[in-house]
Amino acid sequence: MKKLLTVLLAAIFLLAVAAPALAETAPIRVGFANINEKGSFGKMVLQNMKKVAAERGYEIICVDNNSDGATAVQNADTLISMDIDIMIEFNVDQSVAPVIMEKFNAASIPVIAIDIAHEGATFFGADNAFAGTLAGETAGDWVNKNWGGEIEYVVLIVQPVSGPAVAPRVKMFPEGIRNKGIAFEDSQIVEIDGQNDAQFTQARFADFLLAHPDAKKIAVATINDVAASGVYAAAETAGRAENIVLVSQNCTADFVEPMYAVEGKTNWIASIAYFPNRYGEFVFNIVDKLVAGETLEPAYYIDHIAITWDNIKEWYPIDNLPWAGL
Repeated sequence: MKKLLTVLLAAIFLLAVAAPALAETAPIRVGFANINEKGSFGKMVLQNMKKVAAERGYEIICVDNNSDGATAVQNADTLISMDIDIMIEFNVDQSVAPVIMEKFNAASIPVIAIDIAHEGATFFGADNAFAGTLAGETAGDWVNKNWGGEIEYVVLIVQPVSGPAVAPRVKMFPEGIRNKGIAFEDSQIVEIDGQNDAQFTQARFADFLLAHPDAKKIAVATINDVAASGVYAAAETAGRAENIVLVSQNCTADFVEPMYAVEGKTNWIASIAYFPNRYGEFVFNIVDKLVAGETLEPAYYIDHIAITWDNIKEWYPIDNLPWAGL
């Protein structure tokens, strides 16, 4: 009996000594609230987040904001209750950003906000002003080559719910066109709220085309490829695809696959790339800095590229598309 008691006491002692070491080696728990997982963009982001977290030894807990502010707030509560150490927030409804940040600040959880600025969080994502200007310059080059440098209307498909930080993706489009020496009045700029919905955008742009039956040279910018698919569907349905030049943002399957299907013979000429298939790599570089105790920059930006038929095979080869198999 005495021998058994000695063994038990020794085991308890070893567990007591080992417990702090085990606690020290427990992985850092990272919460990730994704934009949505309906389309290829969100799926690519999720896939890369999980992959990089596993490679770098982080535990990641993922939820889907479903592009909805109320859901994003609920997800914040859920992740806080799961004792996360760091939060990666991809919420597109800026109106709820203060509520979300209040919750994480109260829990002393540092936040990295993707694409939509959340005051008090480290920002990662688009250089929106550059992306919008690049879209305009890409359209401007095409207009100079194909329309003799003339434009009748500039149509901006906006998304007010995402807030002023994202707006330059579209609002800087006219400036980019003007950078190419193309002159037009501000009165020729038309804004349409696409509500981040392809069918709604299609209906609204169809209304614009109906109201301007004689317009032959219309430059269009959209905040993403989803909205652009609605714009182009409206133009094709009206038999007026040749009357528009369209540049979108995000460069997802919604742009790349139709571009390959028509071998570049389209007036949806470009999409600005954000490389969501590498978001995990980019964001966990910031997480690594945070864990190491380094001082973070207020913002980290993507290097955007305009993807056209001329360079699509270099960046998105048809036999190795990043969303294949999702």
